[in-house]
Amino acid sequence: YVSNQPLNAPAGHVPIKNCIVSPIRFENDLIGQIAIANKPSDYSENDIAAVKVVSSYIAPFLKNRLDKDQKKSLRLKAEKELSKSKEKYRTLFESGSDALFVVDPETLYLLDANKTAVKLYGYDYEELLRLKATDLSAEPYKTKKAIQIDRQTKVPIRYL
Repeated sequence: YVSNQPLNAPAGHVPIKNCIVSPIRFENDLIGQIAIANKPSDYSENDIAAVKVVSSYIAPFLKNRLDKDQKKSLRLKAEKELSKSKEKYRTLFESGSDALFVVDPETLYLLDANKTAVKLYGYDYEELLRLKATDLSAEPYKTKKAIQIDRQTKVPIRYL
């Protein structure tokens, strides 16, 4: 778009005597625009061609920046959702009246334990996390089988 005539501008805006506006496209997608205004003389065909060339040079850099910004925005949104999810998990995990554990199915080490488990088993939290699920079971073989072979998500552990 080119206008060598004055344009109406909103109150408080610098008066626009003339202007040239060119889209910034990347692979046929409109990703921005360049607007130049108030040249002392009228804009010519050479000016239009020059703005189009500048637009084509800017396009890949702008596209890269827009992609980075979008990825950052998506990452921040995912981090926020993950934080909320962790809060919900922690609230549910800690509010249970049963002893709850998170167990690594390969090593059988306890990865997490709720406050009820700490109180019931008489270990402090850090001590519990140094134990395996089989260390707390009166039937270690059945516990190991249930976790590693049967892949049960709920394993009754009868404590000693």
